[in-house]
Amino acid sequence: MHIAIREYDPETDKGMVYKYWLRSHGFYVRGLPRRKFYEVQHAVIERLLERSTTLMAISPDDHDAILGFVVGEPARYPDDWHVFHYVFVKEPFRELRIAEQLVNAHRALGTGWAPMVATASTLDWVRARLSRSGVEIRPELAHNEEKKTA
Repeated sequence: MHIAIREYDPETDKGMVYKYWLRSHGFYVRGLPRRKFYEVQHAVIERLLERSTTLMAISPDDHDAILGFVVGEPARYPDDWHVFHYVFVKEPFRELRIAEQLVNAHRALGTGWAPMVATASTLDWVRARLSRSGVEIRPELAHNEEKKTA
């Protein structure tokens, strides 16, 4: 499927990004009160959005129709990692390679094709392609303000 990609606009996109990110991670949490989980995770997402580059997949015919998004930190120098914090595509569009297009567009923002790492195993696209793409799960990178080199 052909898509258009644009940068994240906090004024129009923030609600959707938080909604899907919080819902997907909330499913995996047990033993923590839901309210506390959302409070803590909301702060984590806020920090990650501030330091990351977020791209939105939209319909080329309707720029208000958001199909998915990717949040990550592009590699800044040759020995750096390209860190993905979250990749999401709405259910009806998941088999159309939109996540792959988002990830490729995001990787093009960095310095070359650095090794990819992900900060969560709940990233459907990353988990589905882990064995073929060599993506390593490094959750500590979501909490470190400064990335370490590969």
